[in-house]
Amino acid sequence: MTERQEIWEDKTTDRVGQVVEENPSANQSPAGPMTLPRVPQPIFVIVNAPLIVDLSRDTLLESLRLRKEYVAVTEARCQSANEDVRAVIRSAQNSFNESLLETMSETRWDVDIEDLTDDFLMTKILEIMASFKNRELPDMEDLFSDDKVTAYFHLANEIIKRNGVTDLFLEGERLKRKCKVLVKFLPGPLSTKVKNELENRGEAKASVRKLYRVTSNLALDLEKETRALRRATGKSVKSGKRFSAKGSTKVSSKKPASIVSMTTGPSPWP
Repeated sequence: MTERQEIWEDKTTDRVGQVVEENPSANQSPAGPMTLPRVPQPIFVIVNAPLIVDLSRDTLLESLRLRKEYVAVTEARCQSANEDVRAVIRSAQNSFNESLLETMSETRWDVDIEDLTDDFLMTKILEIMASFKNRELPDMEDLFSDDKVTAYFHLANEIIKRNGVTDLFLEGERLKRKCKVLVKFLPGPLSTKVKNELENRGEAKASVRKLYRVTSNLALDLEKETRALRRATGKSVKSGKRFSAKGSTKVSSKKPASIVSMTTGPSPWP
């Protein structure tokens, strides 16, 4: 023990003794005598592995930063305790939200959830980060369409798990039931298109991954059709106003019934 430690312990002991003499009940508790510590007790901060709940750029950046800190702290503690860091550190797969992992493996990633590895997940994360780093601008219509469909499938998985009915939609005929439910609750126009497509694509009735591809492609087509109709309707309305300004309100009030019904009807997504 060094001279500095001896001085620190002597001062701590004197202070504790002084407190006990001034207040004899200070070391008493309902359960019996209370032992006061001689030296300050160390406080260890628990560092948890970051949980990835979505694949947005900001979330991934923050998760990678926190994971770097988590790995550094865990390695240091394992080294001081002479433990194997590989047995302690949390894997990349366990750092993902379970529902998100299931949704991505069912939809965008062509791999079963049982076959996922840490290397595969880190590759996918780095691919997303590299696209932003290289300033690759994706097709915005494809981007929004895919995100909407993925969010819908993800919400369905969360509802199934939240209500404890996962076993009803696992495999075989049960998986067909899940696909049927997914199609049933799609927005009206998209649901109709998907049902019609499944008449010729029977394999998508029993595969969530294939159903996702069909739904995503049709959602993109429907989005393009809706935007084209909106642009066409906007032009016709402007020309009608200019024409009515010259006098003939009767002619300008006659708008094509088909265009009006599509414009005022429900959008592909609620």
